[in-house]
Amino acid sequence: MKYSETTQKVVLRTASVRVEIEKDNHLISYYNQEELKLVDKGGLLLANDSSYYQFELGREESIYGTGFRALPLNRRGEKLLVYNRPQYGYGWGEKNLNYTIPHWTSSRNYGLLIDNPARAQLDIGATDSSTLTYASKGGNLAYYFINGDNQKELLKQLTTLTGNHPLPHR
Repeated sequence: MKYSETTQKVVLRTASVRVEIEKDNHLISYYNQEELKLVDKGGLLLANDSSYYQFELGREESIYGTGFRALPLNRRGEKLLVYNRPQYGYGWGEKNLNYTIPHWTSSRNYGLLIDNPARAQLDIGATDSSTLTYASKGGNLAYYFINGDNQKELLKQLTTLTGNHPLPHR
């Protein structure tokens, strides 16, 4: 990893990712070298009894994942509970089924995994169409930025981070 610093920002580089941290407002920008993938609007934010992250959403950006839900694959425009609980006899439109996962991928070919087991709220452009907000009351709040060139590569990077299960025997 390479590190450089100016009076305005800190820059970290790896072979595939460049991260720029602005010193005055703490914006964190993630690049696939030259292409902007994601902007964290100021790191971990605290308000009242909640901790949260806010990320900028691109105009045409689609967000996929977040666990089992009877919703369209693109979760953009949804406000979702991130909390595991059984939900039986559900129909189309049910937002919370058995398993939620604080992980999503974007049509801009990045993924985020929030490392927090606490109950949380995920607002994917529902309140503000240009902002994705992850808010939690309690728990450890850290996240992993996952970079890739396509969805298959993002899944491979995620399982490199979290581990994968071998195929069962025939």
